[in-house]
Amino acid sequence: MLLKIVGVILILAIIALVAVILSLDRIVKAGVQTVGTHTLGVKTTLDGASVSVLSGKVGLDGLALGSPEGFKEPSMFALAHGRTSVRLGSLLTKEVVVQQVIVDGPEITLEVGPGGTNWGALLQRLKGEEASTKSQTTVRIDRIAIVNAKVKVSGAGLVSKTPALPDLEITGIRTSEGGGVTAANLLRQVIVPLSAAIYSAAGKQFTGAESANVRRLVASDMKDLKATIKEGRLPGAESLKEGVEAITNILQGIVGGKEDKKQRP
Repeated sequence: MLLKIVGVILILAIIALVAVILSLDRIVKAGVQTVGTHTLGVKTTLDGASVSVLSGKVGLDGLALGSPEGFKEPSMFALAHGRTSVRLGSLLTKEVVVQQVIVDGPEITLEVGPGGTNWGALLQRLKGEEASTKSQTTVRIDRIAIVNAKVKVSGAGLVSKTPALPDLEITGIRTSEGGGVTAANLLRQVIVPLSAAIYSAAGKQFTGAESANVRRLVASDMKDLKATIKEGRLPGAESLKEGVEAITNILQGIVGGKEDKKQRP
């Protein structure tokens, strides 16, 4: 009798395990869409996700971030396919461990509106208070590589430009104690350096009177980003403070740097 009970339990456990494995694709897709939309405040969609149990690889197909309110472009970030290496067992725990994320060939749009840029609006959204990690699933990522990115600069009265974006590598996304970070903190640590790279590439493309407003708005977003990091208004962004000097240099390339030099500590 005992053996029968044990056998039934084992069969049920196997069925449950198979059910979880078969539903991992849907779990990943739903998680990306829900977390992205809630944290960024823009519609986040993912056409599909593929999880390979044997290799620990996760593929993301058709990832797109819509534009913030007040902007016209259908998306500010679109990726046909991305790939990650994940410690699969961690997907069912409170701390997801990711060895590597490769973002190859994303299409990025910097839209300039009357009062700022779409990426500036996104950064404003990320200044919210950091929620406690106790009740949240956290993420630890060893390396993110953004390569072969295509950037489009658009806005009313502008001649659309497509500046080149250098490849970007972000490493060691975790807390100072080595643990996982919340989704909001993760997105800050990715979007802040990505925004800086986008602004740098875009700002250098515009010269002459017709683009003076573009350069002014880009410089304004960059200065606000720099001040935000220095003043600690991006919760959990201690690791980003190393980028302040780099942002200062980018500003010098965009607006000449005279005002910024005076403000340097």
